Amino acid sequence: MPHRITAFRRHTRISLSRSLAIRLPACSRSSTPIAPSEVPCRGIWPSLGRLLFLVVAAALSSCSSSPTSPSLPTGVYVQPGESTSMTLSRIGQTVQLSATAAFSTGNQTVTAIATWQSSNTAVATVSGGLVTAVGAGAVTIAATYQGKAGTLNLTVALGSVMTAAIDGAVFNAINIQMLKTGAQIFVQGSSALTDPHLILAIAVPPAVGTYDLESQAEFAFASLSETTTPFVWSTDVIGGSGTVTVSTLTSTSASGTFSLTLAPAQGMPTDTRVVTNGVFNLLF
Repeated sequence: MPHRITAFRRHTRISLSRSLAIRLPACSRSSTPIAPSEVPCRGIWPSLGRLLFLVVAAALSSCSSSPTSPSLPTGVYVQPGESTSMTLSRIGQTVQLSATAAFSTGNQTVTAIATWQSSNTAVATVSGGLVTAVGAGAVTIAATYQGKAGTLNLTVALGSVMTAAIDGAVFNAINIQMLKTGAQIFVQGSSALTDPHLILAIAVPPAVGTYDLESQAEFAFASLSETTTPFVWSTDVIGGSGTVTVSTLTSTSASGTFSLTLAPAQGMPTDTRVVTNGVFNLLF
């Protein structure tokens, strides 16, 4: 006996998304027994299955597509201005470098995000593009960004140096004036080229030795002032104390150390200044 199939009219809606809806065709309602091969909805489900497969595959393909990756740099350039090399002249001297990445669409400053390296940290160190001279010699500073590197050749050629701590604050002379005679070595260092700035001066005999600024005042002297126009304050060794040591001396150079307590100069405010860890290295 053949199977009896009773088909009912029904209305089915499958929603894949807010923007996609598939309405199934209606099937005829009949109470008359029919053979399976005569069902009006025959063939709908395989077709629907194929349609659903194609729709879902397209949706997944769209979701998995990744955005276009940004272009990689064609090069990285390190510079202050257009230089590819530079020279520092004293220990502790610093210079800020910049790194620029070149892209097909233009240039981008990458100083803060590049990886910085020094080929010889005994000569110079670098952090965030800020280079600090540590010792004499040659070094290469490199900045790397997204696989591209730029370099700058740096030389630390030590010139005249005068450094100290004044009341605990660092003093680095950037302008040094010197005079060497048969009776005296005189050196004066300024902390800046514009006002206000500090001026530290020392005079000692032209011979290796340690000089007391009180007992040998006729041979040795020191003063420290802050200048605008006129002086804000001025101190000297008169009424103060201190020593200066000349460690090495040749016809072309001198080096040594100093430690001072300087009293107010005549007519100046009553400020006493303490100078410690003083170092000088002079090239005549």
